[in-house]
Amino acid sequence: MNKKDCEILISECEEMLELIRSKFKKAFEDPTNKEIKIPTVKSFLEHSRSILEYSAQDIFHLVIPVAQRTAKQKSKNRNVYFPYGKSTRMFRSSVSSNLPGLKSSDEQIYNLIENLQDYKRNGESTFLSYMCKLTNENKHVSLSENERQSRDLISIGGGAIVVDSTSSVVVSNSNFNGIPSGNFKVENGQIIGNINPLLLSETFQYEEGEYVFKDTRRNVIEFLETSLNEIKHFTNNFYKILETKYI
Repeated sequence: MNKKDCEILISECEEMLELIRSKFKKAFEDPTNKEIKIPTVKSFLEHSRSILEYSAQDIFHLVIPVAQRTAKQKSKNRNVYFPYGKSTRMFRSSVSSNLPGLKSSDEQIYNLIENLQDYKRNGESTFLSYMCKLTNENKHVSLSENERQSRDLISIGGGAIVVDSTSSVVVSNSNFNGIPSGNFKVENGQIIGNINPLLLSETFQYEEGEYVFKDTRRNVIEFLETSLNEIKHFTNNFYKILETKYI
């Protein structure tokens, strides 16, 4: 059983995530920083994929009935991979190819795997198909690209109002933390008008940013966090089932 190997890889992914987070923070604070980040992301993705592949091997050898397992081993398509698909049809086809007879053998494990699929999720909670795509491309084609994306912000009154450089805000006869505002507007990153000097003393400009995958614009750190959390949750539940029913 591969449970121990999965736990080791999860632990390494947690350490890598903190390293990636630290490197991205340093690189963002200093755009001239040429410290390499991508190989660490690549390793994280490969470890995450391996955790799922190890679990697929355990399912194949411990859950799949002997007849289906033997037929699979004698076929031209002997390799076993963790099943995934963007649609119900694609997922079922992948299960049939890799883990034949799984649904009829153990619907609980089948449902656990299905709940990871994109068509069972919404928005930022989807991760599996894109993670597998990134892993395949990084391994066989090239390293995935990420880019620095930032915006300039103005914080007024200790954060009572935060405006980015592309927005316009008009403030008139208001109070922020007990300080009268005066009458002014923020436009194109500039304060125009009669802002109370006390309020102005609590106003500052700063840069907010993130690293995103170029093709999807998804935040790299958030995506890796989602992937790891979902895989940890799956692995914990899967091995509880396996140990209860099959070990």
